[in-house]
Amino acid sequence: MERFRSTTCKKLETVKVKRKGQVTIPAKVRRQQGIREGDLLSVEAIKDGIVMRSKKRLEPGRPVGLDKQRKILGDFERLREKSDWR
Repeated sequence: MERFRSTTCKKLETVKVKRKGQVTIPAKVRRQQGIREGDLLSVEAIKDGIVMRSKKRLEPGRPVGLDKQRKILGDFERLREKSDWR
């Protein structure tokens, strides 16, 4: 991989865009950022490039119980009915 210097003097990795727009994030970067298979990244187009940010991984919480679960699902259903969300 070819390396360039960024405006912050860090070495940049060059990746190749594949047929379906896929790119491989270098292993070193994945390790530094804690990115694992299945993680979500946000992608933003900026004036002179693209920025990818790792999103926080959702960790399982403690059980809430059946009554609380029903209340949460009911709240979501009411929100869905009020909006155009499908």
